[in-house]
Amino acid sequence: MTPDALHDQGQALAQTLQLRVMERLDGVLEERLRYALADVVQLQTQALYQSIRQEVEGLVSAAVNEAVAQELAELRAPPGARG
Repeated sequence: MTPDALHDQGQALAQTLQLRVMERLDGVLEERLRYALADVVQLQTQALYQSIRQEVEGLVSAAVNEAVAQELAELRAPPGARG
């Protein structure tokens, strides 16, 4: 075999091995990426939930305080001024 033929055969073997390795890695990488993304999504979802819950809690608290204040104001108003 000539050096050029050996070189070409070596290149072909290297490409074949590279393709085989990448095919094996694709499955592993996809699975690991899926788990990693699931963890990230879970953490972000929890953080978002906590943020939204705090916001809603603040809004509900403000609405309840306002409603109680209005009721107390009506109860303190003279009978003729209620209405």
